Amino acid sequence: MRVIFEPGDKPEQRNLIMNLQKCGVEFVIIDETSKRVHRKLSDNEYCEAIRQVSCSFTVGSQWVAVYRILVDFYGYPSDMSAFCSRIEVLMKGVNLTFPCDYQSIQKPLASCAILQKHYSKWQEYKAKKGDRVFPRQKMVADKLLGLLENS
Repeated sequence: MRVIFEPGDKPEQRNLIMNLQKCGVEFVIIDETSKRVHRKLSDNEYCEAIRQVSCSFTVGSQWVAVYRILVDFYGYPSDMSAFCSRIEVLMKGVNLTFPCDYQSIQKPLASCAILQKHYSKWQEYKAKKGDRVFPRQKMVADKLLGLLENS
């Protein structure tokens, strides 16, 4: 089934579709505003994309970028503990320089308001001069989103 998100859609409608996708209902979601297409991928596709972006991590807190993309577009749980558990299972056997844990997501989210917002808001955000945190997160998020969209 093809679902198109349009600018006037209510958040409740978007959440319903995203929750149905989390339950395993197969959708191809098209965000009319950003022209992005999101389909449910296999665990191997997620694992490979995460492995590729994690090679560019300079700090463990860059898991926030992975969290944001997977939660916002691919139906991963927004509960940080559940997210970390799912990543742990997904990445089992993969040697990660910075493993995903609760603190690597919670601390950056608590200290930087833009990181708490949907990725679409990241696109509009202009980082303050000297801010190294947000551009580093956005670079990882952009890279991951590109890899997942091209899977």
